[in-house]
Amino acid sequence: MTPGAAMAATMKVLLAAALGGALAAVAHAADDKTDPAHLAGVMAAAKLELGDLLLAGGIDAAGTDAALAFYARVSASAAPGAIVAVMPPSGFASGAKAQPDPDRALTLYADALSAGQTDALLRLGDLYSDGRAITADLAKAFDYYQRAAAAGSTTAELRVGQMYALGRGTQQDVAKGRAIVGDLARKDNVAALELLGDLLTQPAAGPVDPKGAIDAYERAAALGQVDSLVRLGNLFHEAVLLPPDEARAFGYYQRAMDAGSDAGKIRVGELLVRGLGVPADPARGLALVESVAATGNSDALNLLGDIYSGDTATSVTVDLAKAFDDYSKAAAQGSNQGKLRVGEMLVRGQGVAPDRTRGLQLMAGVAASGDARAYLALGNILTDTTLPQTDAAAAVTAYRHAAELGASDAYLLLGDLLSDGKLLPAQLPVAFGYYEKAAATGSQTAKLRVGQMTALGQGTAKRFEDGVRIVQEVADTGSLPALLLLGDLLVGPDAPTPDVNRALAAYEKAGSLGDLDAWLRLGDIYRDGTLVPLDGDKAAFYYLKATAAATPGVPRDVSK
Repeated sequence: MTPGAAMAATMKVLLAAALGGALAAVAHAADDKTDPAHLAGVMAAAKLELGDLLLAGGIDAAGTDAALAFYARVSASAAPGAIVAVMPPSGFASGAKAQPDPDRALTLYADALSAGQTDALLRLGDLYSDGRAITADLAKAFDYYQRAAAAGSTTAELRVGQMYALGRGTQQDVAKGRAIVGDLARKDNVAALELLGDLLTQPAAGPVDPKGAIDAYERAAALGQVDSLVRLGNLFHEAVLLPPDEARAFGYYQRAMDAGSDAGKIRVGELLVRGLGVPADPARGLALVESVAATGNSDALNLLGDIYSGDTATSVTVDLAKAFDDYSKAAAQGSNQGKLRVGEMLVRGQGVAPDRTRGLQLMAGVAASGDARAYLALGNILTDTTLPQTDAAAAVTAYRHAAELGASDAYLLLGDLLSDGKLLPAQLPVAFGYYEKAAATGSQTAKLRVGQMTALGQGTAKRFEDGVRIVQEVADTGSLPALLLLGDLLVGPDAPTPDVNRALAAYEKAGSLGDLDAWLRLGDIYRDGTLVPLDGDKAAFYYLKATAAATPGVPRDVSK
């Protein structure tokens, strides 16, 4: 290429860059050659960018039509193999917020893909994976991610690893999923390091490894991934996998805030308000959270709602009207949590005039987006007997949807609703089945219900010893309800032979752990003299223990 030709080619590249964004990158052919694929590539890139705008509500239907018409004219008039630069789709946007159009975006992504734009594979995978804009199809999402990974997308490779580890859209293979993510993490890919930490803290993704997660997050943070500092703070604040360490959590959140993280600032504010890990300073904490909320951050707005509604225990005076206003602002930003809380407060008439119909509609709308938490909340409010109206049948439907979406708590709630006979006729066999499902997910409360119903023959064949054995297993974990139930079963009318000594031991242990009812039962046993010889002194002794347990300031040790 001659110096003059090189200069001409350079000027074309600069012109293309001036005309817009990612589309400029395709203007690269030398002046002395044509590129038959160039025009198709430009149009595919334009459709990809146009799809992004449609999905984000950055362009309306009229602007989209105008852009597509313009690109069609360019395609029809361009000479074969011509090197062109076109105005990007954003040039056709009015600037006003538009209604997102995921269906049209999907079509444009598909068109871009058919023209060879492999970046569309990741977009399509994301659309089918999150299920917010269109109906989720995890198998289809996994296929798109695999194809994008094969085309060289590291992000898609991480998505594939994550879906293998969680068994989403494909057969679960924890080892394979973690290996894919781990390989990228060892190359100091910060997104991989953070995802590895996430997988190591999720029971659904295999055995948890809190220490390994801390290491991954620390490495990501050292490489500039500020969100990993927030995740580290969450590990010690939420204390699900590790003992609570609020001071350490505050330190991580403070570092994240200092690095410019709004999430870190919100958490620092929360801990200051609550006095966790740091001396309480509600005024400063609220000021920090309010400063982030002022930018429209829905997490900050929801936290303010939690504080002023009293849902989060603080010394701040409850102000339901302000809580409703904060939740409403979060809802206006598209926050499902905000919408859910607005719906609940409308139904309950908290901080706003009651409007059950509108409130339930809001909650149902969030639930219909695939939010298991919303289905649980909907079921709970439909069975709340403190409200003027209940709808237990609709609650059953809501809980079933929640269970289908992976909320194991829903099985326990279904069991309770169908066993107590308060809002619906009891269906003990069905309730027993739900309790078994909840127990299989690790619910000790459900396991206790299974043991009780097995021992008493409720909803299943009566097998007293098997039921007692199940209850004993829960009692061995130190569960107060299980210890109390164990004692009741062992000396109750269904026991083939009362086992008084074992029952007394269960009650003693429950009482020593703070259960008032256990001391009362022991007092009753010695007062009645049916199971043991009547002993007024022992009865009085245990009643005094019950009094001490129920009365603040009374010494617990009444033996002296």
